[in-house]
Amino acid sequence: MANPNINNTVYPLADSQKPVEKDSTPVNLPANIKPKRTDQFVQYPKPSEIKPEEFVYKKKTGFNSKKAMKTFMSILSLAIISVPLVFFFMKYNPFSKDKTVQKGEVVWWNLGGNETVLNEMIGEYSKKNPEAKIKLIVQSETDYRERLTNSLKDNRGPDIFTIHNSWMPMFLEYLDVVPESIYTLEEYSRIFYSVVSKDMRTSEGVVGIPLEYDALTLFINEEMFSFSGKSAPATWDEFKVIAKDLTIRGANNFILQSGAAMGSTDNVDYWPEILATLMLQNKSNLDSPTGTGSYEAMVVFVEYNKTDKVWDTTLPDSTTAFAEGKVAMFFAPSRVAGEINKLNPNLKYRTIELPQVRRDDPNEPKVSYSTYFVQSVWKKSGDKDLAWDFLKFLSSKESLEKINQNLTGIGDQKKAYPRIEMRDLLINDRVLGSVVALAPISTSWYLADKTNDGVDGINTKINEEYKKTINSIQIGKRGAATENDPLLKALTTSLRKILSSYNI
Repeated sequence: MANPNINNTVYPLADSQKPVEKDSTPVNLPANIKPKRTDQFVQYPKPSEIKPEEFVYKKKTGFNSKKAMKTFMSILSLAIISVPLVFFFMKYNPFSKDKTVQKGEVVWWNLGGNETVLNEMIGEYSKKNPEAKIKLIVQSETDYRERLTNSLKDNRGPDIFTIHNSWMPMFLEYLDVVPESIYTLEEYSRIFYSVVSKDMRTSEGVVGIPLEYDALTLFINEEMFSFSGKSAPATWDEFKVIAKDLTIRGANNFILQSGAAMGSTDNVDYWPEILATLMLQNKSNLDSPTGTGSYEAMVVFVEYNKTDKVWDTTLPDSTTAFAEGKVAMFFAPSRVAGEINKLNPNLKYRTIELPQVRRDDPNEPKVSYSTYFVQSVWKKSGDKDLAWDFLKFLSSKESLEKINQNLTGIGDQKKAYPRIEMRDLLINDRVLGSVVALAPISTSWYLADKTNDGVDGINTKINEEYKKTINSIQIGKRGAATENDPLLKALTTSLRKILSSYNI
């Protein structure tokens, strides 16, 4: 039987057996059979040398509708997925460090503001800028700093947000710099208090605009002072005498009325600011408190509870105790007045300037400690120009006055103005006067209470290290500290570790 894979065609005599001609016609051979040339003759393979497997049959495929449709759907699916991705990367480019997020409106996360009053100010701005879209979201204090950090980290904004004056190191990578078209550095320093300019200053510029100012101040119960015939204390020595005199005890030495909320880190609100004030007035270095002045300031604070016993942990927190008429004097920022008014609208109180240590030089400046909030703009916002323009509008003299007028109109507590030129407008105010009186010479640091910075925030970490030291002094029996006191050296080491983690 003939092998179907063998070409049985009989070939004519090869041209090589004839005289070679250039135009000789090639023999039609199968493509996979190569002729072998021996000298001048072409020798073809014998049938037995041809292997059947060398001829591979390949079916010619026609048009397959099912396969074509499958291919088409694959391409279409890829296109559907790719087009949005291309659009996303062109618009947002998640791998770019300089990307901005376009939203078409400014979202404002505000902490501590009155929603009604702030929305009224948005309305005022919109009248002048009808195309501007600004959305206010008044935030809860709960986990505020963590929620804000996570939102910015996930590129979800907001465009404008509230931060404490001590938070700049935690948010530096997210903060946009105030454009010179809004405030030049010279204008900023001239308009706002020097502590604000210092707190908000970075190597690139300033990164926040204040709509208010605040600092630690001394609240006094006017009825207790009037009944006892006491005058407001100007020095810490006078403060201690009054604190002892106005403390009333009952059975079993139980405190019925405290002269001053001092000496404990457990139920004395704003104890970090109080301690910072004492240390700064004693010329201590807060980030390296190794000197004897630092220890002495801590002892002064502790003695009100440990030795003088004008305060103890059986009392409620100091803000509540003051609102309930159980304490004659307590320290807090002026913003706490709003909380006191809600707890006890009938309480008669006012604030006075912080007590000072006695100075040999009467011209030596007083010491005040600031703790306030500012409004900052997200560096990646696609609406930065609008955001900054809106904040410039809010921080104008006219807007700040309007905000306080509206707050007063609804029975809420006014705010101290952050602008130097407006200081005299509040100098005689029963709550804000003491704060603005010392504002020009005030300073600040990271010791701050109730900032809502979270368990891993800079304030909480710093406070915790100081608290350990205060408690050690409170329960221990120690003499005067030396320059190389191991307790203070341990505190300094811990503080430097925390600060270095924020590149401070």
